[in-house]
Amino acid sequence: MIKLSRKAPTDPGRSHLQAKAARLAALQSAGKDIPAGLKNAYRDVPVKAALVEESCGKCGYCESKILDAQFGDVEHIRPKAQQPALRLDYENLVLSCTRCNTSKTVRYDAGEHHIDPYRDDPCTYLLFGGPLIMHRPGGNRLGQVTEHVFDLNRTDLFESRRERLKAIEALAAVYADSKPGLQKQLARSALDDQAGRCGEYSMTVRAYLRLAFPNDGF
Repeated sequence: MIKLSRKAPTDPGRSHLQAKAARLAALQSAGKDIPAGLKNAYRDVPVKAALVEESCGKCGYCESKILDAQFGDVEHIRPKAQQPALRLDYENLVLSCTRCNTSKTVRYDAGEHHIDPYRDDPCTYLLFGGPLIMHRPGGNRLGQVTEHVFDLNRTDLFESRRERLKAIEALAAVYADSKPGLQKQLARSALDDQAGRCGEYSMTVRAYLRLAFPNDGF
């Protein structure tokens, strides 16, 4: 899980949903029936495209690349069943894999809720050690709730992160063993890409690289 950033308010996806939300509010005020397509406008193509771009096609919770194998879900961070006013609120949406979305269902408590990857910095509440993700002890329970709600150490996800680190270890060995020069520069560039926001399980990769090379600014 990494910190995500919202697109500009003028983004077409956001503007599209804002217009739909205004239409929904107008119909509700007039006591008229709401078409199903309008209720579900959060799934519209421009909205989802904006969310995909924000997350680089990764699940906003577990950081798995999802679009090669599934369509991906447009998930409500604060469940629409609990807070219907946020149904078409763009700030309440995130791209999610089906596993994380299903794990969460409507388990959201305003007092002890999970991490919002747009509002919260996951590193404040979670520790990344190899393929394992743990909550930071003491203080706010945000990390503990997040780890539990999304089952962040489920077997298949743990194994995927482990395989990812195996690939990174090989590249890190090239970087460590290379003398200053082009080969080392290329290895460093590749490691930076893998630890960047679009790399799969990038926070796990980043934590490994910072431990392996504490003085190299990863």
